[in-house]
Amino acid sequence: MKLNCNIVDDLLPLYLEDICSDDSKAALERHLQECCACREKLARMKNSDILYKVEKPEVQLPVAEYARKVKRHRVRIGILIVLLCAIATCILALCGLTIIDMHRQANPTVYEVEE
Repeated sequence: MKLNCNIVDDLLPLYLEDICSDDSKAALERHLQECCACREKLARMKNSDILYKVEKPEVQLPVAEYARKVKRHRVRIGILIVLLCAIATCILALCGLTIIDMHRQANPTVYEVEE
C-alpha cells in the first residue's frame, strides 16, 4: 500500500512516540525511504525540543484527600448559611419592632381618666 504524504504527516507523531502498529510503522518506513520531504520533516521533529515530547501527567490528589476537601467545603458552606439566616432573622425582627413602634407613636392610645 502506497501512503500519501498527508497520511504520513498524521502518523509521524505516533511513529516518534513508538505507539503506532507494526503495519503502520512498516508502511511509514517504506514511504520515508522514497520521500525526501517526509524524511526531512521527521528529522526536524526528532530535533525539536518543544514539540512531540510526552508531558508528564499532573499529580492527582488521592481520593481520600479530595473527599476531605469536599467535606470541609460543605461544612463551611453550611456554617455560612446558618450565619446568614441568623443575621436575616435579626434584621427582620428589628424591622418588625421598628414598624410596631412607629405605629404606636402615630396612633397613641389615650385612656380616659374617670372623674
